Amino acid sequence: MPITHTPAFLTTRGQAGVGLIEVLVAVAVLSIGLLGVGAMQGVSLRNNNNAYFRTQATITAYQILDEIRTNRREILLRGGWRTDQLDGWEERVETGFPNGELEITDTGNGSWQCNAAACEVIKIRIRWTDEVQRGNAANDTASAAGYDSTNADLRWFELESRI
Repeated sequence: MPITHTPAFLTTRGQAGVGLIEVLVAVAVLSIGLLGVGAMQGVSLRNNNNAYFRTQATITAYQILDEIRTNRREILLRGGWRTDQLDGWEERVETGFPNGELEITDTGNGSWQCNAAACEVIKIRIRWTDEVQRGNAANDTASAAGYDSTNADLRWFELESRI
């Protein structure tokens, strides 16, 4: 009876450990996943910051509009807003927004004067600089009102209403 010899590559032996290539692939997959999570956090932060300022601008503009509507009779009798009212509104915007600016215009004649005929429609515009977005202008696309294609860091909220 002849002795048969089984070749070494046909013998079944259990794996002794993890190969270096398998570890390298696992680390590469894990690092790509972690980089993706980090990028998503950055985008989330930027969008959350922009949404916060848009919400604050909306609230502030409606508060100013409510104050104008409440004091409409006084404004009509005086022929315009009081200086302390304007200063208070401007201070609210300047302190609440990065590089905040407030613009209130009467769309009838574009002046600060208000009389029975010319102060029917009022426009309130709050502008600010998107500090988090700074430097990422190439990633932006033009959207509706609130975006300036010449200055990608400039944002605004505009409210136009009859008083």
